[in-house]
Order: sequence, then structure tokens, then C-alpha cells
Amino acid sequence: MGRELAGIGLSVREVEGDGNCMFRAVADQLGGRESDHWDLRCRAVEFMGAHREELEPFVDTDEFGSWEGYRGSMACMGEWGGNMELISLSRALGVNLCVHQLGEPRWEVTHFPPGRRRLHVSYHDGNHYNSVRMVGDGGAGGRARAFVLGPRGAEEADCEEPEDAAACSPAERHVDEAMGGSVPIEAVRRALEAAGGEEDAAVTLLVTGEVRADAAEADGGAARVEPRAGASASSRGEGGLSRKEAKAAKRRAKAARRLAEAAEGEPSPAHGGKKRKGKRSAAADAAGGDDGDEEAAAASSLAALSI
Repeated sequence: MGRELAGIGLSVREVEGDGNCMFRAVADQLGGRESDHWDLRCRAVEFMGAHREELEPFVDTDEFGSWEGYRGSMACMGEWGGNMELISLSRALGVNLCVHQLGEPRWEVTHFPPGRRRLHVSYHDGNHYNSVRMVGDGGAGGRARAFVLGPRGAEEADCEEPEDAAACSPAERHVDEAMGGSVPIEAVRRALEAAGGEEDAAVTLLVTGEVRADAAEADGGAARVEPRAGASASSRGEGGLSRKEAKAAKRRAKAARRLAEAAEGEPSPAHGGKKRKGKRSAAADAAGGDDGDEEAAAASSLAALSI
């Protein structure tokens, strides 16, 4: 797979094979942090719940028993995601998707115009997903660079983002919420890039004005960071927030991160992406049910997610 993709200017960025790999691959595409996979799993399950009439006919009831059983299973950490979850994420995030497979035609999930951002993942040996990026796109602390596949292979290109910023990574949403939605999402992305993906540090850069909300991106897409000004007698910082508001923004960012970490719970043991019996959500573990009670675990997962 690596050699095949290298021939068109792409490379595989591997993610952990713990049953969450599909969500991890998409998380890497969105924000460079595969650890955000739980948030994406929740969004997929929520979307499926809101579009039951469209999606239920494609569920294998012989394996899962019912639509509720399927969604409940998918709400458990470590349950292997597939085509339905990719389609659900594409529509929920407002992006197109492309799945690369060795020696096979690319599978393109296209729900939006061709100019819309397209996420790229690879599917290996029928049991594992990875993220696909342009060669040289390390992705430390940031989303995958957008590209199109032309006659000469991958070429970096501008793309249309969803108007409602649905395709924000969890980190971007946390910083946006901490700032009270007061800064453009592109400024949030520049701050996260400058902060190496650290949410608290990104909030600090925005509230102090070191990353300007109204500043255009520098050449090459690098974040534009302003020098920190000296101490001022004014009660308002360069970012336009009072010290009290800035502290509140930082507290909200920390709280959002703690909630995301708590929701993820303890990851299941690695199993190469294969389905296992008896998978449990963090909520089901807290409820103290039997390990083999899959139906109870599924119900607990859905109840905990309020979806």
C-alpha cells in the first residue's frame, strides 16, 4: 500500500489498531489527533439515530438483532466501524471521503460538490484503517493538508469548508466553545497549529492576541503569531477579552478536555480491528453489569450518550 500511494505523492499515517481505527483515521484527518476518535464515534451514532429510516435497511439484523442493537454496539469503545459509519461521518461532518485500497479502485463517498474538503483514509487487509496524507505532511498538531488527485498525482489545493464548520476537529470545537464562538474558526486552527495542538495553549494565544483573530494566514499556511505586548494597565488584553473573561475561557477549555477524556474511558485491548464479543462502554462499566451482557452494555452506551 505504501509504495502504491507513494507513486501518486501520498503516504500512510498509521493509527492504533484497537477497534477504533476507522474513527482514529478520520480524527487524524480532521485535527492530527487520533485520540479524538470517541467524539467522532458519538457523532456517527447520533447521525444514525437521526436518519434511521434511511439507514436501518442496511443493518445486518442476523448479527445485531435489531437497529437499536446495532447502534448500541457501535456506541461501545472498540466496536469496528465500517461503510455505514463512514457515510454517516461524511454527512455529519459536511465533507466528502475517499477510501484507498491496495490494488483496488478508490471508493469515493461524495455527498457534496467536488470542491468540498475530502478526507482520505486507507483500508488494509479487510480489518484496519489508516489515515492518508500528502508526502511530507507530518500532521503534528494539525489537520491533513487538502489535495486533489490529478494526472500527475496529489496536488495541494484549496477546498470549500462546510459553512457551519461541521468538520471541525474536537480540539477546534473545544477552543471555539472556550472562546464563546467569538473568533473565526480559521483563527482557532491557526492558534492550535501554533500551540502544537494543545487546547489550553491555543486559548491563551487567542485571548492574549498573540494569534490575531483578524490576521490572514501567512504564506505557506503557517500560523501568524504576534509578539506578546508588555504588561498593560488596561483590564482588557489584545484579544479583546477582560482578564476575567480570559480566565473563564481557559477554564471552559480545560473542562471540555476533561469531559472528552472522561467519555473515552479505558481503551479496549488491541485486537487488530476485528469484532469481539462482550465489548463495553465506559458507561456500562460504571453501571457494573456482567461482562457478557452485550444488550445491557449497548443500552447503557446509548443512554450515556443521550442519543
